[in-house]
Amino acid sequence: MQEKMIRLARGGFKHHTSVGSGHMKEILKEAFTTYLGYDWVDIDN
Repeated sequence: MQEKMIRLARGGFKHHTSVGSGHMKEILKEAFTTYLGYDWVDIDN
């Protein structure tokens, strides 16, 4: 988790981010991008 947070901070995402764990990635991605119009940046490599 620490590596992902460092990647977020170095990428310029110091505020208004969300991090979740589990098997909910695709559901949240659909909700945030399709219904709420948010941008989605995937930090998993």
